[in-house]
Amino acid sequence: MKINQLFKINVPYELFIKLCNAFGFINLSEDYTFSKLDLDRINTLEMVNNLKDELYQYYIPCKAKLYLANLDLNKCITLFRQILRLNNKVLSSKQKYVKHKKITFYIIKKNDDDDDDNDNMRDNQHMVVNNDHVVLSFS
Repeated sequence: MKINQLFKINVPYELFIKLCNAFGFINLSEDYTFSKLDLDRINTLEMVNNLKDELYQYYIPCKAKLYLANLDLNKCITLFRQILRLNNKVLSSKQKYVKHKKITFYIIKKNDDDDDDNDNMRDNQHMVVNNDHVVLSFS
């Protein structure tokens, strides 16, 4: 049985917390920002490599080979993004120049993807959906 395109079963909360700690994310109730420089400083790659065997059992085998083999910081961030999504969090990125060097900052936020938001988005796009047809209005 699979729960989505990547995972066979849900990753347990304890493993999620271990992965968050590897990324320096301690308080789950607040937003968190980090960069690759921060991950290098706290040895995230080494900590995620230690968790690799535990993570392998939750991924679909073909996806585990793709995402867990030859780990580097980029793959670690991708892996973290996938597991955050299972726990109703979103990892987004923003690039900024700091001292003439482009740095990517990653931001962890709670996923606020509710039906109300989808309705508001539909209204903003001037689209009304009735039972069998769609009405678009152009201003």
